Amino acid sequence: MRVQKELLIFGLAMVWTAVAYAQTVTIPYSMSFEENASEALDLSQNWVLNAGSQAAACNDRWMVGSSVHSDGKRALYIVSSDTLTTPCFGKQANLQFAYRDFKLPAGSYYLSFDWLNAAGADAALYVGYVVYTNPTAGSVTYITANSGSGVMPTALVAANNSGALYGKSTWQQYTFPRTINVSAASTGTYRLYVAWANKGGNALADSVFGACVDNIQIVDSRVVPARNIVPTSVSCDTVRLSWKGSADTYIVQYRKVGSNIWNTVNYDSSMGTSVLIEGLEEGSYNFRVRSISYDKDGKAMYGAYAYYQGEYLVYCADRHCLSYFDLHGANVKCTSGKTTYMGDLTTNMGAPFENVGIIDHGAESDLSRHTVCWDKTATDPRTGDKLRIVPSDALASVRLGNWRTGNEAEGITYTMTVDSAYSILLLRYAVVLEDPNHNSDEQPRFTIEICDAKGQKIDPVCGYINFAADATRKGWNTEGSGYNQVTWKDWTTIGLNLTDYVGQTLTIKLATYDCTLGGHYGYAYFTLDCTGATIETIGCGSDTHFAAEAPAGFAYKWMTQDGTIVSTQRMLDTYSVDSVEYTCRLSNLENSDCWFELKVLALPKFPISDGTWSYTPVDCKNRVSFKNRSYVQTRYNGEVYEDHSANRMGFRWDFGDGTESLLPDCTHDFPSEGGTFTVSLSTWLAEESADCISDTVFVVTIPAIGDTVVKDTVDICDGSYYDFGGTRYTDAGDYTYDGLSEAGCHILYMCQLRVHPTDENVLSDMHICYGDTFCLNDSVCYLSEKDGRFHYTFVNRYGCDSVVIANIRYADEILPVLDVTQMSEEVEEAVVRIGGSGYNYYTIDGGEQLTSPLFTTTEAGDYMFSFYNDLGCVDSVTVNIKSPCLRNRLFQRWNDIVAIYNNEYMQDTLEFVAYQWYEDEQPIEGATMSYYCAPGGLRIGAAYSCRVTLADGSQATVCPLIAQDLVTAPAQVSVAPTAVRQGGSTYVYMPAEGSVRCYDALGNMLSVSGMPAGKNILSLESLDKGMYLVQVTQPEGVSVHRITIQ
Repeated sequence: MRVQKELLIFGLAMVWTAVAYAQTVTIPYSMSFEENASEALDLSQNWVLNAGSQAAACNDRWMVGSSVHSDGKRALYIVSSDTLTTPCFGKQANLQFAYRDFKLPAGSYYLSFDWLNAAGADAALYVGYVVYTNPTAGSVTYITANSGSGVMPTALVAANNSGALYGKSTWQQYTFPRTINVSAASTGTYRLYVAWANKGGNALADSVFGACVDNIQIVDSRVVPARNIVPTSVSCDTVRLSWKGSADTYIVQYRKVGSNIWNTVNYDSSMGTSVLIEGLEEGSYNFRVRSISYDKDGKAMYGAYAYYQGEYLVYCADRHCLSYFDLHGANVKCTSGKTTYMGDLTTNMGAPFENVGIIDHGAESDLSRHTVCWDKTATDPRTGDKLRIVPSDALASVRLGNWRTGNEAEGITYTMTVDSAYSILLLRYAVVLEDPNHNSDEQPRFTIEICDAKGQKIDPVCGYINFAADATRKGWNTEGSGYNQVTWKDWTTIGLNLTDYVGQTLTIKLATYDCTLGGHYGYAYFTLDCTGATIETIGCGSDTHFAAEAPAGFAYKWMTQDGTIVSTQRMLDTYSVDSVEYTCRLSNLENSDCWFELKVLALPKFPISDGTWSYTPVDCKNRVSFKNRSYVQTRYNGEVYEDHSANRMGFRWDFGDGTESLLPDCTHDFPSEGGTFTVSLSTWLAEESADCISDTVFVVTIPAIGDTVVKDTVDICDGSYYDFGGTRYTDAGDYTYDGLSEAGCHILYMCQLRVHPTDENVLSDMHICYGDTFCLNDSVCYLSEKDGRFHYTFVNRYGCDSVVIANIRYADEILPVLDVTQMSEEVEEAVVRIGGSGYNYYTIDGGEQLTSPLFTTTEAGDYMFSFYNDLGCVDSVTVNIKSPCLRNRLFQRWNDIVAIYNNEYMQDTLEFVAYQWYEDEQPIEGATMSYYCAPGGLRIGAAYSCRVTLADGSQATVCPLIAQDLVTAPAQVSVAPTAVRQGGSTYVYMPAEGSVRCYDALGNMLSVSGMPAGKNILSLESLDKGMYLVQVTQPEGVSVHRITIQ
């Protein structure tokens, strides 16, 4: 608080300062009230705080301090004389001013600033400017304090000002709607004022922020500031910042909350209004963008910085079981209330959870009751600056409560589902409590409570911790003495075992309480994390050294199997043989009766490297993302076990180009030319020893990447348009627009647009034959039935409408009639009689034109008769003239044999020497005997014929025979076996008495005999090798069976 008090004195000392003259300011002008040399000099020489003779009598004062700020670490704000330092205001009416006089060069300018004011309309902030003259009473430039009234002078209200600003507890940016127009430097002398008009009696006095102003900017109005600044997380360490604007180029900057150093992003105008910011650590960030344009002489003109309103959190959710620092998260509820005066502990337990809502004015403000602290260098002044408010290895801390008094109580409730891999909750806390030595129930305190889904404590003893102010408590420190002595505890880690609640949803309730008498404060800082209920071991391969580390946050007792205590430290460090089992008892640091045990075996372990990669180009960079999936392998009793949760592994990615990464998951940018690259992953345990390291190699193949040009030619119709790059074009020409590929590379799209008219096409008269189809295109056709004029509108090759008109004349149908007399044994010449209508002549096989009604021939074969009319239409008929066949020469035996009668049977002179059998005019392969035995039987209804060669070499066709079903087999007749050795016999089983006949393959009957019902022997000893047929006749019918003698 020392710095703030000096600043207040500095402000009061300036009340009577008279400004001798106004200096011409350099554009762009900015004032953020920081401690850098230029702004500190400007503040001391040119700014007047608390102006006027009544300023010192006013309850509220303007001061520059660090309790609240928008840009940087300081701002100009109102404080109450009741507190002197806290940015709040009193109940008394008063009007207080701060101002600066300045000159502007000729030109037009924007004036903007950041502001907040949580008060109501009767305590408002005004910012404005007036043309500067020597101040006299009644002049609009008469800007002076009023200790009895909070009403703005009428003359100032009518001048250029922002109007009353109030009712906002977060930073807002205001830009004057009208520009400051200066025609010549001599007329550009102005007084910029900041006014606080408190009419008194405000119910929010002493409890909320009053007027606060920061980041005042005056810039050239020819440059339009950027707007709609939006950060979006791309990955755990990368943010894409986008905005809207029309400037020539931009300055893009970011900084971590708590830092006053702005980092400038590598930006060029080809990136447009979006830039990727990479390599960010986890934390909360500010972003800002400044527009730059160039005048006709190439001189840069700077616009005002435009800020992302608020803080943007960059973090990787996968690394945190609880996002404890995201107070606006779905699993977080902030609450507050007040303790009851003289109430006991039980009465006040629910006070922190009475009212839902975040009360956050920043980590520096004592008005904040739930706030996140990001500055790792900051210390708590109430501990003599001995306590860091954020642990050095933590992302951030949450502060619950503040150093204001008045029976305040605050709570934060987190909801979480317990994960089996992270079932130990790790709470790190630091507590600051005033210790007035009241009764125990009345003392300031900090409590932790874990409840189930029904709101009940999971354990009345082990699920609840209560820290009340007690200077005698072990591990606690004191600062100061007497009634306002502060008792504080430095950062301490405590573990809470939730293994029994895996899969259940629990609530973690943290609360702070002022003393119940209302005069002493209590607050706490904390972080939350999780770890597994496992013991991490150190050692690898054949190394006999064995070390094991238990989860943090407990008291420890290591024991062997016989109960011997070997260590009380978190880590057990020993030399051991394989398979020795150790037990670690972990006890709650606040209650030793709350404990659980974990066991571990001293086993050899081996790292196994494993991982994946994926191609993730961005911003025209050939980026590849790598994921580490390495694990630890343990061998015990011949079994192999894999531990994928081990966190004591070391990793190194080698990208083959001299660069490495020690992060388990990382990205790497390869050359834009693409290609195939070798990336290796090394994994080790404890140390990189020869037998304790594992390597694996990935072959990464990626494409070439870069800016491209895409050319296209587009045809459209007259009267239509083409949408190209979001613009509609109707005229022919060459057009371009810029775009981005999926990889974020620049694409120049070029289009040659051609505009085509519609057309009309009239076809000459067309003669169409009867039954033909006339097509205007591939899809619109007409079947000719009568003469006519046809119209059709269709799309041409350019997509434009075209009209086709066709005049059609159709011909009569050609109707030929042919009567054919075929040749036979009695008819030596085939005759075709020709008639019909609709034709003028005909041709045979494309020969001469004929009109004769009669055609004769002795040659067998196909004859094509083509009939023509006078339009050239044709209709063709094919006539097959057949050779005369030999009749009555074929006979069928049973259902599988067809044969030819020889000349002896027919008693003629035709002697056949070669045969080829046909079934339905198709040759049967291999059927070249005088008979044909069909495997599986003849096809009933099929036509069987044979082409024979006579002894004189001539050929003839035997007229076909239609196969019939000659056999209806009786039930249960069987002949077996059907394959018999020569000289043997077979058995015939007959249900009833009947006859049995034996035939050779030519149909000659060899024997016949009668047989009784039952099983009978059929002797075959007199038969030669070959195929025979056995015909069995029963009363129900006849069956035929084939046998083969081998």
